[in-house]
Amino acid sequence: MWLVKGYEHPTEGYVAIPYRKVYSGEPWNLRGLTRYLECVGREVQVVPRSPEISVVDPSEALKQATIPAPLRELLEQLDPEWAGLTGSRALGAAKPSSDFDILVYSSRPSELYKVLEDLAAESKIKECEANIRYSKVGDTWSSQEFRLLHSFKLLDSCYMGVPYTLRMLRYAEERECKSSYRSLGWSEGLIRLAESGEKFLVPATYTTTIVGVNAPVTLVTWRTRYQELPPGLYLARGLLQASGSDLYLVPDIRGYVKPLEVWARQRSHD
Repeated sequence: MWLVKGYEHPTEGYVAIPYRKVYSGEPWNLRGLTRYLECVGREVQVVPRSPEISVVDPSEALKQATIPAPLRELLEQLDPEWAGLTGSRALGAAKPSSDFDILVYSSRPSELYKVLEDLAAESKIKECEANIRYSKVGDTWSSQEFRLLHSFKLLDSCYMGVPYTLRMLRYAEERECKSSYRSLGWSEGLIRLAESGEKFLVPATYTTTIVGVNAPVTLVTWRTRYQELPPGLYLARGLLQASGSDLYLVPDIRGYVKPLEVWARQRSHD
């Protein structure tokens, strides 16, 4: 099984990553699937479009899945223009502890996020299953770092006691692979992260400054753990990329973003 990643794909295939890492025989990345794409700026795995490969439609998966009533209610309150289900619940690989990975698209994403903030103020959205949540990010954060950031999470939380992960898409349709990025190598150091109006979108973007260099860099991340980061001082490692005169730091592959100081008040749980 493969998970399709991103919005831009070449005409002959889909940019994807293995959903399960264990395979018999030769590793998948040695079977001619790995190639360099300029629209990504690095080598990725491209799964060919073929009638022999079945594709799970997230919107159909959502219709067919048994979704707890509270999450149905949450979707009704968000009222997105499009919604889908992905992850283990969509692929029939869920465990009892698995949450519901929900995709939504809206041309008014800020309004959707405001709905989440209002629900949190009413205590309908609040943290739960912290140990399970931490187990998913323990490879990046210490328990102290997790506690420092998790109270800011509305996209990865619980609604009326039901755990969910919500991903707000920037686009609802596949796009042509025509962006142009070039990779400049790895960068590691302190960054100052400013408040972002796009911290809840996929990908999330943040305006940052590299400490000691005062160079403006946009932090770009597709990972849920790095969404909704509050303003603060962070230690970051990622792939530095350029598109035109703009610089981007991507921590998603062999990188990290670790909080050192947070300059915002944590959300109350009362």
